[in-house]
Amino acid sequence: MLLAVVLLYDLYIMFKMKNKDLPQISLNLYSLAAILLPSLTGTLSSFPRYALISFGFFTALSKIKYKSVKILISIIFSIFQLIFYTYFLKGYFVS
Repeated sequence: MLLAVVLLYDLYIMFKMKNKDLPQISLNLYSLAAILLPSLTGTLSSFPRYALISFGFFTALSKIKYKSVKILISIIFSIFQLIFYTYFLKGYFVS
């Protein structure tokens, strides 16, 4: 869900700008569709496979100007990584 929020925020900023970067907008729309459509099906079993093709998310992260927001996102992802690692060590498959 955090991926979709970052992409929507980046799209909002891009539409506010006077000089629109059409390739970046289309990449963000594609990434947003690649993230939202599989999550609406109800099964998240192959969601990581679909989330890997969301290149727009990584370019949107690089455009964040506030260092505190970047640190907050890094902390959130690190916590998720730690949780998923502990599940992996216990033998659970998290996808």
